[in-house]
Amino acid sequence: MDEAPQSKNTIHLDSKLFYIFGGVLILALVVGLVISFKTNAFVGKKVAEAAEAVRPAEFKATLVDALDCTDCFKLDGFLAAVKKENVKFVEQKNVDWKSDEGKALVEKYKIEKIPTVILSGEINKNVKLKNAWPGIGETIDGNFVLRQTGAPYVEVATGKTKGEVEVFFLTDDSCGECYDVMGHKQILGGGFGIPTENIKVLSIASGEGMMMKNKYNIKMMPTFVLKGEVDVYGGLVNIWSKVGTIEKDGAYVFREGVKQMGAYKNMMTGMVVKPEATTSASQ
Repeated sequence: MDEAPQSKNTIHLDSKLFYIFGGVLILALVVGLVISFKTNAFVGKKVAEAAEAVRPAEFKATLVDALDCTDCFKLDGFLAAVKKENVKFVEQKNVDWKSDEGKALVEKYKIEKIPTVILSGEINKNVKLKNAWPGIGETIDGNFVLRQTGAPYVEVATGKTKGEVEVFFLTDDSCGECYDVMGHKQILGGGFGIPTENIKVLSIASGEGMMMKNKYNIKMMPTFVLKGEVDVYGGLVNIWSKVGTIEKDGAYVFREGVKQMGAYKNMMTGMVVKPEATTSASQ
């Protein structure tokens, strides 16, 4: 027997199922697209944030300098240190503080010491630098102005150079076992910012060396003497009472600190004093 033809109700039901199934597919497709879009947007945002985090901060540096002060502190080391913190200097220029532009900058930013530097641009992009700025300078109108510059420097109020120091290293050539007096060079220069380019090394066998030894009643060799505006070097001044004396003429004489440097000669006895041997704490 031939199969009976489908009823209209069956065909109508199949049509409804088709449309329902099709609607579910479309809805699922739309939901999937929305989720995919949101996921891609989230991932894209994270990728963009990661890229932004590693992108160097772009700075502009204006060095306000005293071009006629050849002995003044150089800011090359400071700028190099800043650059190491993932910073790119897109512009860098030097301005003499006596020029019209320099005078305007001195006035605008209330600059008291030359040299200094003004940094602009993305100065707060790097969190480490952002946190460091208040300790070494001041942010004005979105620009960072370095205040804690080294010496020697030009005092704007007077136009005079401050922090010029004469460095004398005193030695006794007869003491071959004594510590190397040149070890003080790195400590004074690198540790306290004292200019050490023109150190004068004096042997007490020379007239000038013996005269300085007698003048300051030096009892331990080798040692050093500082003359000039040492007081502007705050880090050194803060610890000086523990290692030396300040004489009536203002000279700084290294005394007790000699004992911490190594073997030295006691000028009163003529004997070489060697540091005591240290023993291991584990013994």
